[in-house]
Amino acid sequence: MNYTKQALTFGQQAAQLQSRGLVAATTAEIEARLRDVSYYRLSAYWHTFKRPDESLVPGTTLEQVWRRYVFDRHLRLLVMDAIERVEVAILRTRMVEQFTVRHGPFGHRM
Repeated sequence: MNYTKQALTFGQQAAQLQSRGLVAATTAEIEARLRDVSYYRLSAYWHTFKRPDESLVPGTTLEQVWRRYVFDRHLRLLVMDAIERVEVAILRTRMVEQFTVRHGPFGHRM
């Protein structure tokens, strides 16, 4: 498979986003965010602002995109915390308790 797109530096990525209409205080601000999370990870959060020609809806700001990313990160951490609590408290603890009651503390050696 041949890839036709050249790799871009963070500065080039930032400039490309600005040319597509992303509004930010400085190019350095965009570069810093791209260094933190990468272009492709952050692209999911400006996707809803994207037009068919790859430009962004006028007025789309880095702040809007970044707030969506941060919200999603916080939500993901909350969900993972809840999943872990369910896994440990309900699944592991109760399964181990039931297993040891039925088969004894060394039932796993059977």
